[in-house]
Amino acid sequence: MTFHPANPRSARWLWILVALVVLITLVPVSLMARTLVGASNLRYELTQSDLVIHFTGAPTQIDRSAIIEVQVYDDLTDARRLMGTAMPGLYEGRWTSKETGRITLFASATDRMVVVKTAERAWGITPADPAAFADALKSGQTGRWEPVRGQRPTLLMGAFVLFILLTVGGASAILIYYMRLPGTIRYHLTDDGVIIEGGRLRVVLPYREITRAEVVSPRGYPWRTFGAHLPGLVWGRFSWKGLPGRLRIYATQVKPLVAVTAGAVTYGISPAERDRFLAELQKHI
Repeated sequence: MTFHPANPRSARWLWILVALVVLITLVPVSLMARTLVGASNLRYELTQSDLVIHFTGAPTQIDRSAIIEVQVYDDLTDARRLMGTAMPGLYEGRWTSKETGRITLFASATDRMVVVKTAERAWGITPADPAAFADALKSGQTGRWEPVRGQRPTLLMGAFVLFILLTVGGASAILIYYMRLPGTIRYHLTDDGVIIEGGRLRVVLPYREITRAEVVSPRGYPWRTFGAHLPGLVWGRFSWKGLPGRLRIYATQVKPLVAVTAGAVTYGISPAERDRFLAELQKHI
């Protein structure tokens, strides 16, 4: 004979919470992924007509005829980030400094920077040979320049992104598992004993070991030692003043609860038909 659990309370808000956590996590992860790709792809190119900065997405093209100043700075005084990335191996976004005012950086270091200015904007870049690059830009030469390769952020940030994804993904998977668990719970009365099933759990209580079975509603709430206590699901190992022995609860609600004691362990379950379940159980014990 099979008994279904009491209808659990709606856990819709938990699904909403999981969705929000995933969405909120995706924002910084996507920004970090963009930074990783940009750091790997960063390079500078001189064509006949443009200075091209390759980063993430569409390259930044600066008309060479609009450039009014090219200068190499050993360092920028009071450089401060306004918006963008600042980490060893990559300095990108909107910055400001005493020498340049507002400037857009696509740089892998903060020293030996080539600053390119037009009438509207200024850019800061760090080709591996800044002097040669500046001369090539001024003299009309073409070619490609790799950035200075100092400390590279790729490995560290990649590990950080992976850690975030694994942590959030693992937590979400566990939460979703527990949220789906109530629909799999069943309580069986067989010829030999009580069987509690749910998810991957299967607990068998032989009738000969059962010493007590009753409906209980102790004061307070159970204290979880291992498992889950969510709306619509109470699952795992608990302690609860007023219930004897070690407590295992596999239920969709805690009040009222059917407590079945077998040996030193009390099992808390929540069949929808409590009275009928107990009546049938009493026939066997």
